[in-house]
Amino acid sequence: MLKLRAYGDDDADVVLRVWWDSWHSIESGIHHPLSIADSRVRWNEQIVPEQSVVVVEDSKDGVVAFAAADLLSCELTQLFVAPARKRCGIGRMLLRWAQDQMPLGFQLKTLARNAASRKFYERHGFEEGRALLNLINGMDSVEYRWQASPR
Repeated sequence: MLKLRAYGDDDADVVLRVWWDSWHSIESGIHHPLSIADSRVRWNEQIVPEQSVVVVEDSKDGVVAFAAADLLSCELTQLFVAPARKRCGIGRMLLRWAQDQMPLGFQLKTLARNAASRKFYERHGFEEGRALLNLINGMDSVEYRWQASPR
């Protein structure tokens, strides 16, 4: 059984492991330039204190995914699912959370070479925007935008 809940400080280790494993599963041989220790510092000093963070917890496996959003700038900054749990509806659950938090619309960025994520976002109504350089990892990225449908 999956449950979406607020992030707690006790989740830091598993969230960083989900992020590391998911990021490195994008394609064979890809390597993030930050160490997991440097990523922990960034997580604790820049993401957790400034953003809304949730985790998806499985009753038997624990935390299997997470998302973070900067609600002031309307940006979904993080959405990562453990590799073994991808394509199970968890990403959709996290997108719904983001849409509830930012109902008028928001943006996100993903690696240009991350074909699976790009298809996922496009399938869920996101429009591709500008190309840019990710300042954290130095790789080409693409901005996507989701807008609420007019009623």
